[in-house]
Amino acid sequence: MLERQLAHLVFLRRGSVLLVKRPEADWRQLQDEYDGFMTSLGPWPKEDICEYFSIEYGPDDRRWPFTRPDVAEFMRATDRLVLES
Repeated sequence: MLERQLAHLVFLRRGSVLLVKRPEADWRQLQDEYDGFMTSLGPWPKEDICEYFSIEYGPDDRRWPFTRPDVAEFMRATDRLVLES
């Protein structure tokens, strides 16, 4: 059985959003790691990340920080731990 990939959404003061595959991390660890940290959500699977984006930014994923294919590809990748918008 495949392990379900989880990622945090990290929101930065400069307006960037990060997807961070560190499901063991809590918000304090993420705050220490990323300059300009405002808040984080998760860790969530890709379905929940896409649902959040759909609610916050609307159903058109071109308006999201990352498109559905971007999120899916990032979650499948084994060599990438952070994706920045």
